[in-house]
Amino acid sequence: MKKYFFAIVLFLLGIATQAKAGFTPLVGEELTYEVSYMGIKLGTIVISTEKTETYNGNNCYITKADIATYKSIPFLDIKVLYNSFTDKSITCSHRFLGKYKSGGYSDLHKIYFNYDKKNIYISKENANGKYFEKSFQNTKKFADGLTLFFMARNFLTTGKKITIPTIVDKDLALTEISFTGKTQGTKCRAVKYPVATKYFSGLAHWTGVYGLSGTFEGWFSNDDARVPIKAKLQLYLGSADVELIKYKRKGWTPPESK
Repeated sequence: MKKYFFAIVLFLLGIATQAKAGFTPLVGEELTYEVSYMGIKLGTIVISTEKTETYNGNNCYITKADIATYKSIPFLDIKVLYNSFTDKSITCSHRFLGKYKSGGYSDLHKIYFNYDKKNIYISKENANGKYFEKSFQNTKKFADGLTLFFMARNFLTTGKKITIPTIVDKDLALTEISFTGKTQGTKCRAVKYPVATKYFSGLAHWTGVYGLSGTFEGWFSNDDARVPIKAKLQLYLGSADVELIKYKRKGWTPPESK
């Protein structure tokens, strides 16, 4: 049964890749988001496309996410830096490095997607040394949490429901996303007018930073840039909002909703 399940997954990913309608990450793009819960502003997420690079013979985009809580939040003190080597096809990851800090605790997370060896290697370490290490023998291609951000942009116009093999912490998991094709106007602080967007929803079978897990929704710009404008996520605290508050993308004018 598992064999047939993954065959279906790969088939759906193949359809989505063919239907991506020319999405290409733009080197130099920097998108800043604010995370809030019940009107309380928790912190920011800055996602950028740094450069292109060849890694183990694969052409990759080097992507980065800086996540930090505001100092005014007494019960949260988190700083995270993610770096991902995202395949140029925007369908999988090749390498991931995560640096996590909360108060006086710090953690280093590494994932190597050794597809040529049919192996995925994961390790985690802190000030006391390496405390987790595991290798998975697997023939499938996976995405880390940061690469998922770009894959959602890649598949936005497909109108399909897809299931993506995913690694966010220490185990192999799945992310389900339904790209409905529904269009609507969406407001955000970074743009003075409602932005024309496409809507999608999904389900994360994993837990990430801030306790991100479960259902999520997204509204991405309805143009070739496919910039994420807003999202609703389930965190430890409950449902949270993520909103674009600043952007740097050469030549981009957000499409106005008519």
